[in-house]
Amino acid sequence: MAINTVAAGNISLTAIDLEINGGPLQNSNQSLRTLSAAAGKSIPDAMSEFSGYTHITNHSTTILPDFWSTGSDYVYFYYSGYATGGSAYVDGVGDLLGNASFPDSGTINFGGLTRNANDIEIEYAYFWGGNYQNSTTFLITFRDNSANHGTSWSNAGFTNIEFYLGQTNTSGSPDLTLARTAASNAIFTDGGSFTQMTYFWSTAKPFSSYFGNSANPSTNGYSTMNITGLGS
Repeated sequence: MAINTVAAGNISLTAIDLEINGGPLQNSNQSLRTLSAAAGKSIPDAMSEFSGYTHITNHSTTILPDFWSTGSDYVYFYYSGYATGGSAYVDGVGDLLGNASFPDSGTINFGGLTRNANDIEIEYAYFWGGNYQNSTTFLITFRDNSANHGTSWSNAGFTNIEFYLGQTNTSGSPDLTLARTAASNAIFTDGGSFTQMTYFWSTAKPFSSYFGNSANPSTNGYSTMNITGLGS
């Protein structure tokens, strides 16, 4: 939700803080410099820079992936990544997501609904396929369990899913970038007490080169997943 004033004289620190942090002012000495820095703006600072401004953020989280399989009658599917609930979901054990919920503060407009801090949870994020060596799909599921979860999601709210393999930060260039607009499918689910959207990408990536093919997550090691272009 962009700052909707046009005349610079009508833009207040409170309006800017509301856009960036979800406001009201997070502390009594919040300054234009502090807010400008949070918006990535350089000195000299000016209120007019925030005319029509929409704050865009990312959500970065470390992932310790597991590798598991399910199936019967010699038909198996293989997974590498994160599934909430660990062993409660198709034998995934020991996988971890450092920060599964976002935004950490304020609000964002995600899936066509303004959502409050930590309303959105990453339920699943994994590569999967019917071949032990290679995945065919990457899947990520976003869920809103809050009382105001809405009754639908639009295919909007982020730009890319990025992966930084073997590191716990986003320094350098991502090893893999999946654009939301390139997803092969997006499926909405209304579970009554929650709503969610699941995105799928065709990947054809080797498990060993991405999230790993060990059932011991510590062997796979940590990577970082970054969701870019989150708009308030």
